[in-house]
Amino acid sequence: TVECTCPSTTTAIIMNVQSTTFSSQAITRISIRPLGDGVHTQKAYMALIEACRRCYSPSFPLILCPAHQLTRPGDWRYDATPLGDFDWQEGCIRIEFVLGGAFEGSDDASASAVRETYMFIGVLSTLDCKSSQDFCDIQHTLDHVSNKRLFVFDSFMESSENIDIDASRVVNPNELVAFPPVTQDSVMDMHLNVVVNDLAVAIFLDLEARIKHNDSLVNNPSLIKVDDTAKLLMTALDNVRPDQKLTAKERIEVVRKREVARREKQSADLCLRLGSPADAYKRYNRASELTMAFSPDPLWYALSLEGCAASLVAMADAGGHGADEFLETSFQCPEEIINAANGIAS
Repeated sequence: TVECTCPSTTTAIIMNVQSTTFSSQAITRISIRPLGDGVHTQKAYMALIEACRRCYSPSFPLILCPAHQLTRPGDWRYDATPLGDFDWQEGCIRIEFVLGGAFEGSDDASASAVRETYMFIGVLSTLDCKSSQDFCDIQHTLDHVSNKRLFVFDSFMESSENIDIDASRVVNPNELVAFPPVTQDSVMDMHLNVVVNDLAVAIFLDLEARIKHNDSLVNNPSLIKVDDTAKLLMTALDNVRPDQKLTAKERIEVVRKREVARREKQSADLCLRLGSPADAYKRYNRASELTMAFSPDPLWYALSLEGCAASLVAMADAGGHGADEFLETSFQCPEEIINAANGIAS
């Protein structure tokens, strides 16, 4: 464990730092920390963490969001999703709050979802802002973060009347979330539950959209721009492997085949994180075939096999579903072998 003490408080937060496991690959990680060292902001941050402990113990900082408790988007349709095995009545989305963590990605995030920091949440009390300009300036510190939320406390207090939240808002409307007073535990807990559920649905829709984008490239490889390396799924190993002596046409074909295989593996990662391990398992299998046969890619092949195991673990893990049924229907021996085995036994 690591003990983290906020600058303006003597209260310590204990974070569990765990090594990567099969279970951890089904988790979406979100960094959360106070913005600045203002006394009221530190107090709001600690109150938020305590509310999380009340609502989500004993698993916190891991939060399990069962799909049946989430509000399904009104325009979502089973026949329009790439998730053939997803069911809003089963499974869950797993979110882990990285307490006090900075928003830092990883060079290998595209290869392994477990290394990705999906979102940054900043906590701020308007009581630490002297003016609307202060509030605006603090928001600008998040300009470099593409996926973020700003949790604002004390905006309804009389002492914050000089802060015009709407007029000085820099982040998008859906990125700013106002919280009730930290002294009202029951109201805070109810509000937190709504915020977390909305966050889980937003994660689901975003990851689903990324899967749809990947599928469009897998189904139409000509859309893959091989010279735009910023949009290709790359790892450090790609930079140290010697270039093959290929013609321009052969290189395009090789890169596109590699990208198709990697997109399939990445989609499997996303399926696992949004609570559909059965879909993830099928995609990991396809990715392993593609990375082994059509475009040899040892690292991604190994990660695809690892993902197969992670998918089965996710089915049986806390909040998982369908493990026994999936194993029985997907891994049955051929009937002739079963009959032969029964004959020997008798």
